[in-house]
Amino acid sequence: MKSFSVSEMTINIKSFIVSWRRNLQQSGLSPKFYRRNKWVLSRTACLGNDSAELISSIRRLKYPRINFQKNRIDHLNFLLMGGKTRVARKDDLKNVSIFSLVKKQRKLNLRFHAQPLLVLIDTYSELTDQEFITSDGRTFFANYSDVSPQKLSNNEIFCLGRIKPLEIYSNYSKFCEAIMARWPKTKIVFVTYPTAFESRTTYLQQSYAIDEAIQLLVRDFSGIKIINIPDEAIYCDERTDNFPYHFGISAKAYVARELESWVETLI
Repeated sequence: MKSFSVSEMTINIKSFIVSWRRNLQQSGLSPKFYRRNKWVLSRTACLGNDSAELISSIRRLKYPRINFQKNRIDHLNFLLMGGKTRVARKDDLKNVSIFSLVKKQRKLNLRFHAQPLLVLIDTYSELTDQEFITSDGRTFFANYSDVSPQKLSNNEIFCLGRIKPLEIYSNYSKFCEAIMARWPKTKIVFVTYPTAFESRTTYLQQSYAIDEAIQLLVRDFSGIKIINIPDEAIYCDERTDNFPYHFGISAKAYVARELESWVETLI
């Protein structure tokens, strides 16, 4: 067995502490926070984000929410297993506003985190996000319209498409198993994205596959809550744009009320 000098051990310990603090800071938690406070782990897009902001009990000042938006469920599983990847550069994107989200696709370290109050997932990423790989082997997830059209046409970036419908349940199931193995008492909430304003067959079929997968999750796992937004909460607001997955305050308020009533039972 190799022996270490006191100075080498000191250097190794200091290096470990620096790495540990860096991982906590990147995740949004301070070293003093992770042991004794509750927090919310989420993978949500605009619907989940806006709904969470309406909930007084999990606003950042009380329960910090750490969000990994645009980490599609198959990639999220890869990261939960300790995987790491090289992601897009800024000039790979047409929509550079999502670069900070893409950077979160590199790695995920929850090793030192306390049990979250809950895990919040909305289904936007499985519905719309596609996988891309660059000619030099970097992988990332985004909407097709987010990516540089010039690099796509020049074969510098290749699109591998959305998650296959037959792979949705297995990946949701793997995610739930990983979360429950790490934190057995943690509850998981899925918010389904409505397709009331969607007319494209591909997305309607993808949504149907997601809904089927989630119903199987309810059958196979306890501690899972599903929030489906009713039509009356979707249609009652005047629309501000034509994007089919942007919803008004009534839809977000419905999710917030459903979520908050459940959160109150966990506190």
